[in-house]
Amino acid sequence: MRLRGKSWLGAIGWPVRRMESKLFIVFLFLIILPMGVLSYLSSERYQRSIEKNTVTYVSQVSDIMISKLDDYVEDMKKISIIPSYVENIMDNLSQSNEYYDRLSGKSGTSADSTANGPIPGQDASTDLQPEDPFAEFGIGGRIRDSIYFLNTIKQGTNTVYLFDQYDHPYSVVRGGGIRSDLKAVYPKWKMLAGEAHGRPVLVSTQEVAGPNQSGQCVFTVVRAIIGPTYRQIGMIAIDANISVIEKFVQDLDRDTHGTTLIVDEESRVVFDSEMKYLGQSMDRNERLWQAQGPAGSFHSSLNGQQVLTIYKQSPKTGWRILVTIPVKQLTEEAVQTRNLTTWTAILIIGYALVISLVLIVALT
Repeated sequence: MRLRGKSWLGAIGWPVRRMESKLFIVFLFLIILPMGVLSYLSSERYQRSIEKNTVTYVSQVSDIMISKLDDYVEDMKKISIIPSYVENIMDNLSQSNEYYDRLSGKSGTSADSTANGPIPGQDASTDLQPEDPFAEFGIGGRIRDSIYFLNTIKQGTNTVYLFDQYDHPYSVVRGGGIRSDLKAVYPKWKMLAGEAHGRPVLVSTQEVAGPNQSGQCVFTVVRAIIGPTYRQIGMIAIDANISVIEKFVQDLDRDTHGTTLIVDEESRVVFDSEMKYLGQSMDRNERLWQAQGPAGSFHSSLNGQQVLTIYKQSPKTGWRILVTIPVKQLTEEAVQTRNLTTWTAILIIGYALVISLVLIVALT
């Protein structure tokens, strides 16, 4: 660049000739261009490296959490099969079936055999009149005695419910009490257990209410109890407090500095860090649409800010865990490093330019 026959070095008061101007431009490009490109590439590479390491780390801690959740659910499923192998429990359930079977016969209600229970969709207990209140009390007492130990096997379980084929529930009250919506949820439990034919079924998070359960949330394992003749004689349902998952999520959030969302196979929220969406359906959520496959990560926008989401799916429960981390927080260290690198490069370039000017004067 020249200004009225002079180079721009002359314009700033530096007495130069054409050769000096050319040398300065050469030194300028030899210093600024390599330093600028090097600073930019190192900053971008460092930022990508942080993101890659974060995805790897979050995936590893998510695997640990999934393993813990799977183990807990598997323990609940193992508890649910115990009644099918404890003769005392099966005998008492059979006696309950026989007792209400006799009552249904006296009341003229058309019912199936003891093994099949009442007609589906019909409340068999509404027309039954007590044949012997003491016999009914004795059967119920023996069943409750037999399930005392089921309530104490696994820490975090709220209540264990046993049902005979006439839909009569038996349980032992624990700290949380009996859920008040038991009658409402029982038909769904019975349908799921019947369709599974003795296999355990995991029911996702539900909000329950009871004497001491205001706003409490639980997840449930239900299972049909199969008798010695390979026919169903009852059903078991085990409620577990959602606080069990909360402990795992708190550990995960502390390690990842993000928020966690757990959804089941039907896209219903099992748990979320903010406790806002428990039990709600998120089948139209854009992030869930992007979380395809057993594992992965993607960038998206959440509440006006860019976020990185890492997800994993449990092969046992089918639950998906989505860990969301704000990109700003993720790249905070990278930005600090980039700024430090930029200012260091500027100082080096300034120092190099001063040396270049000295060399130019010495050479010319």
